[in-house]
Amino acid sequence: MKLKKKYSAAFRRDIWNIRISGEKLIVENRDKNDGIAFFSIFDLNTGKSIIEDFQFEEKRTIGINLIYKNIMFLHLFPKPDLPIQRGIIAFDLNSGQTIWSHPDLILSFIYEDNAYCYTQGFEERNFLILNAFTGATQPHEDISSEKINKIKEYADAANFDPDYKFPDYIEFSDVKDPILQSIAAKNDKIIGPVQIINERDFFVISWHKEIFPGSLVHKLSALDKNSGKTLFSEILNVNTPRIIPEAFFIYKNSLFIIKEKNKIINIRISEK
Repeated sequence: MKLKKKYSAAFRRDIWNIRISGEKLIVENRDKNDGIAFFSIFDLNTGKSIIEDFQFEEKRTIGINLIYKNIMFLHLFPKPDLPIQRGIIAFDLNSGQTIWSHPDLILSFIYEDNAYCYTQGFEERNFLILNAFTGATQPHEDISSEKINKIKEYADAANFDPDYKFPDYIEFSDVKDPILQSIAAKNDKIIGPVQIINERDFFVISWHKEIFPGSLVHKLSALDKNSGKTLFSEILNVNTPRIIPEAFFIYKNSLFIIKEKNKIINIRISEK
């Protein structure tokens, strides 16, 4: 296997969310002081910027809910310190335009081009079905909670994407593979769980090493399963006071890593 850096993108703010839709890479980043959200879109294969630092009218109480057929659905919050969803914005990633919105509904899930939305009652949810592309209300019979739960099961199965691979969290003392155990010989103060993606021919592993009390360095390596050879390595954070989760994932033939909280790096995976 060969892992080679393809492209990178750096932001002035911390990366908050990363999504992929078709041939597009979507990055939500926020100012850590005021929480203002910015959205950027890149070509997934080349890293070329398509939209950079786009903002919606609501700048703080907004976030990505899900992406469906190149439509990015965002949720709103009543207040920055009240993270209860209320409101929907449907944004077309191709045109770069908002195609519909609703201030009072909450999006639960999408299935077969229908957006299942609701308002929250005192004890129950009152569901509406909207066309996912227009926001128009779809005619439907009264839907029981049992039927909604069943449709959501179908939606979860239909929207599952096997091209994504995320790391497992394992205490290093439970790691049995000798190639991975060799890391301990070089890092005698591993703190917390390690994060591992186990691919057919290689491992990707990240871990935190204590430099001195209150200071950790966060490292990542890709290791060949047969030879133990290091295929790629990177220091993700030089100095962090706490363990940083969710710093890498694999999508198809690319390893995506987040470095120093504000830089995304694409590592292309290929056969020798």
